[in-house]
Amino acid sequence: MTVGKIESPSTPASEDAEVLGEGDAARGENYQEEKAEKTSTLPKEVFWEEKHVCFIRGLVEKTDSFEHVVMEHLKMSAVYWALMGMALMGRNLEEEMELSEIVEWVLGCQHPNGGFGGNQGHDPHLLYTLSAVQILAIADALEKIDQDRVASYVLGLQQVPREGGKEGGKEGGEGRDESDDGRAKSILGLSPDHA
Repeated sequence: MTVGKIESPSTPASEDAEVLGEGDAARGENYQEEKAEKTSTLPKEVFWEEKHVCFIRGLVEKTDSFEHVVMEHLKMSAVYWALMGMALMGRNLEEEMELSEIVEWVLGCQHPNGGFGGNQGHDPHLLYTLSAVQILAIADALEKIDQDRVASYVLGLQQVPREGGKEGGKEGGEGRDESDDGRAKSILGLSPDHA
């Protein structure tokens, strides 16, 4: 074996072998593309839609799993992402995701202050309020909520100071992402600078 050269059991080292440590630059600009073409047996355009659909449906159906139980507080966002994925695949949300039942569940997560919790019985939070508004927008059901009350909740969070002077995402303190309230305001038809 030659030091500094790559040698495989079936191929002896040669002057043309790659020097260790030089990486892809030593192989040439098109190395990754050429390697993919040589090693891939699947066309690059493959998208296993049914596998994605089965995965999303499995999330809905496996309600007795450990993962489902420990993640129940994140359900609102998970439902949004599942619906969005199915919508992007052009699936029939009413038939395949029982959209009307989801809308009723979302409405059951709303609190009197206008905010939504991550699941029924959970405290309201800006992130879950955004996800709820997005779900209702996908379902064309925004008219089922008092949009002024939701807007008041979102805007009220701008007045809840946290340590260090930052605004909270939840009454009493947790942080928020300013982009969440911007998206929620946009969906509700409020200007971004509305305070």
